[in-house]
Amino acid sequence: MNATLLLASLRQRFTSPMRIALAALLSLSSIGIGMAMRSLAPLESLAGTLALVFAAGAIGQDLASGVLQLTFSRPQTRQSYVLSRWAAAAIGAWSVHTLVVLVTASGIALRGGALSPRVLMLLVTESGMIIAATAAVIVGLSSLARGLGDLALFALGVFASALGAQIARARGIGWLERVFSELGRTVQPEIRLNFLLHGDPVPWAALAAWASTIPLFLALAIAVMNRREISYGDS
Repeated sequence: MNATLLLASLRQRFTSPMRIALAALLSLSSIGIGMAMRSLAPLESLAGTLALVFAAGAIGQDLASGVLQLTFSRPQTRQSYVLSRWAAAAIGAWSVHTLVVLVTASGIALRGGALSPRVLMLLVTESGMIIAATAAVIVGLSSLARGLGDLALFALGVFASALGAQIARARGIGWLERVFSELGRTVQPEIRLNFLLHGDPVPWAALAAWASTIPLFLALAIAVMNRREISYGDS
C-alpha cells in the first residue's frame, strides 16, 4: 500500500462536491430518523450506502480520465494502487459513518435516551466490516468498467441474484436458490455481530461470505490491472 496515494485518494474523495453532497444528505437523513426514533437501527443500512458513495469509480474514473498514465509514471506497483484505492474508500466511508453514529447517539442521549457503549462499539465495528467488504466489491468491479460503470455492474449483480433466487425458490430448485443467495451475499455483503451481545448462534455462513469477499474482489482488481495495457495514447 502506498501512503502518498492513499492520502491523495482520501483527499480526492473528500473534495468531490457530488460525493460530499450525497454523503451529507444520506447522513443527515439517517441522523434525523435515528433521533426521532431514539434508535440506532436506521444507521445499519447507511454503512453499505456510504461505501458505494466513496468507492464508486475508484479505478474506473482514472481509466476514463487518463489519470492512470500519470499515476504509474511514479515508482509503484499496481497491487499497491488497488489496495490504496480500496483503503481510501473504506476509511472515508467508515469515518463518516462513525461520526454519524456519534452524533445520533449524542442526540438520543440529550433527549433522555440511554445507549450502551457496547451497542455503539458493536455498530461501529459492524459498519467497518460491511464498508470494507462493499468497498472491495466496488473496487473489483471498477477495474472492469470505465467511469461509474461499477455501479451498473453492482446493481446488475444485486438484481440478478435476487431474481435468480426467487425463480429457483418458485420452481423448488433448492441448490440453485442457495447458489443465487450466496451470490447475493457476496455482491452485497452484510454482517451482524449481535451474537457477541446476546449469545445468539454464530452466523458462520455470513462470516465466511464476508471474509472471502474482500480478498476475492481485491484479487480480481489486481489481476485485471496487472493485465491491463496502459499507454500514453489512452484516453
